[in-house]
Amino acid sequence: MRKILSMLLVMLFSFTVFLFPKETLAVSDYYRIAGNDRISTAIAISEAGWDTSDTLIIARADNPADALAAASLSGKKEAPILLTYTNSLPQNVIREMRRLEVSKVFLLGGNSAISIEIEKSIKKEGYNVERISGKDRFETAANINKTANTDTYSKAILVNGYTVADAISASSTSAIEGIPIYLATDKNIPIELPKTIKEVTIYGGDKVIGNNVASQLSKKGIKVKRISGKNRFDTNIQSLNKNLTESAIIVRGTSVSSTKEDYPDAVTASGLSKVLNANVILSHPTKVVSEVEKHFSVNRYENIFVIGGENAVSSDVVWDSSAFVDSDLRQIIKEDIVDSTIHPTKPIIYYTNSKDKLIRALNYETGKVQTIEFKEKPESIYFANNKLYVALLKREHSSYWDQYQEGAIAIINSDTFKLDKKLEINLDPFDIVVDSEGFIYVAGGSGQHTSLISYNSNGKELSSKGIYQSTSIELDSSENKIYAIDTQLSPRDIFLYEISSGIITGYRDSPYHGDYPLGTKIKISPDGHYIFNNSGYVFQGSSLNYHSELDYEFSDMLFDDTLKNFYLGLNGLMFAYDYQSFRPIGALSTHGDIQTMHQNKNDMVILSEVFLADTTKLTTGVEVIKKDNFLQSNLEKKTPMKTPIINQGY
Repeated sequence: MRKILSMLLVMLFSFTVFLFPKETLAVSDYYRIAGNDRISTAIAISEAGWDTSDTLIIARADNPADALAAASLSGKKEAPILLTYTNSLPQNVIREMRRLEVSKVFLLGGNSAISIEIEKSIKKEGYNVERISGKDRFETAANINKTANTDTYSKAILVNGYTVADAISASSTSAIEGIPIYLATDKNIPIELPKTIKEVTIYGGDKVIGNNVASQLSKKGIKVKRISGKNRFDTNIQSLNKNLTESAIIVRGTSVSSTKEDYPDAVTASGLSKVLNANVILSHPTKVVSEVEKHFSVNRYENIFVIGGENAVSSDVVWDSSAFVDSDLRQIIKEDIVDSTIHPTKPIIYYTNSKDKLIRALNYETGKVQTIEFKEKPESIYFANNKLYVALLKREHSSYWDQYQEGAIAIINSDTFKLDKKLEINLDPFDIVVDSEGFIYVAGGSGQHTSLISYNSNGKELSSKGIYQSTSIELDSSENKIYAIDTQLSPRDIFLYEISSGIITGYRDSPYHGDYPLGTKIKISPDGHYIFNNSGYVFQGSSLNYHSELDYEFSDMLFDDTLKNFYLGLNGLMFAYDYQSFRPIGALSTHGDIQTMHQNKNDMVILSEVFLADTTKLTTGVEVIKKDNFLQSNLEKKTPMKTPIINQGY
C-alpha cells in the first residue's frame, strides 16, 4: 500500500488545493478533493482514485438516493461512482469515461431517474450498459446487491432508506468488506432479505429503524447487531473500523438541502474508501462536532482527504477537528542543519549548519546556545565517551580530489563545551563514528574510491579499507562492526566492515546490487539483528540478506530502551512498531515534518520542518516527547494536546 499510496498522492497534488494557517505544518497530510459542483466533485474523486477502470457506476445527480446502496457494487467492481442529470449526460462525465477506458457502465435507477436517451447515448459511445432499477429505492438497492453478487453473503447492513447519513457511515465497511446494504423504513423492511443472510448490522437508533424490525429479524434466526449513537455523528464514529489507521475521508454529514435528504459528495465517496482503505467520517460543514474532535484527538491518520469544497466542510472545521499533536515544540532553529546529535543525559542538542563555521550546543529546555568557532568547516558530529567528535573540512568534497587530502577531527569536552584537541588527518572527512575505547573511524568524502580509516585518540592512523566517497557509516552496538551505505551511487549498496580494537579487519558487500531502491540512511537495531534502510527495507545484520519490508518509508527512526518497540518518522507522524512482529501499534503527531530523531535518558527529541507564524519560510523546530509519559499519555492516548500557534522563534 505504501508505494501505491505514494503514487496516488503525486496525482492528487495536480488538482487538490487545501490551505491551512501557516503557524505549523499540518500534523497529517490534508487533501481536498473538490470540483465546482457535485458532478465535477464526483469526477475529481474518480481522478483521485483511478488511473483506469473497466467498470463505471452512474447515478442521478439531483437525487442520488439510488447510490445509497451502491457501496458494495463499487467495492466489488472497484468502480468509481459518477453523477448525471436526468435528461442530459454532461460532457465532463463523457470525458472521464474515456479517460478511465471504461467498458461496462451501470446506470442506477429507472428511466425517470436516468432517461432512456442517456442510456442510448452511452451505448452509442460504444459502452456496454446495464441498468439496475426497481419499483422504488428499496428494490433498487436489493437489485444492486444482486448485480454485485453480494446478496449471497451471510452478512448484511440495514439502514433507513430515507436517512442518508447512516448509509454513508456504512459505506466504507460495505465497499471494503463487500457487505451489502439494504434499505428499510422505521417500521419494516419493504423487500425480502436473501435467505443466505445470518447476521444483520443495523445502523442508527430505534427511532430510525424500530426495535420491531430487529425483532422480526431475530425471529427468523438472524443475529442482529445495532450501531447507534446519540446522533448521526456519534453513530458514524462508533461504526469506524479501528484497523483502518492510514487514511480517513471527511465528508459533509448534513444535507445540502433544507427540504430533502441530499448528500451528493458523500454518496460518491464510497469507492474511494476502498481504494484508500479508509474510514469515512461525517462532519458538520461549519462547526466542530465534539464526537469527531474526540476521535481525532486519540487517532492519528497519515492522510486526511476532504470531499467537496468549502461549503461542504470548511477548512477551519477540518483543522479544528483534527489538528492534534503529541509533542511539545520547545525551540526554533533558524540555521540550516547539516548534522546533529544529542547529549545522553542532558537536554542539549549539538548541531552544525551549512552557512558558518560554528558548532552549536542548544539547551532545548532553556533556549541557551553555546558556540565554538573553527577555521575549518564543521560537518559530521558524533557523541561518545562524554565527548563530541567533529569532522572539520578544509575544502569542499570533490570526486576529483584524489591525492593530498587533508582534514581534521575536533574533540570537545561536553561538560565544559571546550575544545580538548584537534587532530590533523590526511583524509577529507565525510562521516565519523567513535567506539567506547576512543578509536575513531572516518569515511572519506572525496576522491570517488577513497578510504575508511581508523585512528587512535591522538590521531595516529591504525588501519584503512577502501570505501566509496561520501559514504555514511553506523557503528554496531557490539562495536565489532561498522555498517555503511553510499550516498553518491545509484543503485546503492550496504557494506559491512569488521573491526577489532581500532583495526579494520574485514569487509563484506551486500549480496544485492540494485535489487532494492535504497535510501541514503541506515539504522542498526541495538541487538545487531537488523539493518533498517529509510526506504522501508530491512536486512539481516549478520548476512546483509533481505529480511522484510515495512509499511512506510521513513525519514529517521528510534528504538526504545527495552527494544520492545521502534519508531519511524514520516511527514508529521511518528509511527510506533512492535519490534517482534514489525507491525504498527500506534502513531503520534508532531508539529512539523520529521527530519531527524534523537533520544537521551529522558526525552525523545525531534528536529522537524515547521513554518513560523506569518511567514512562508521553513525553519527547524525542536520538538520533545517525554519518555516517562510517552506510552501512557500518547500511545494509550489519554492526554492528547491540541496544536498551539507558534508566534515567534528563539
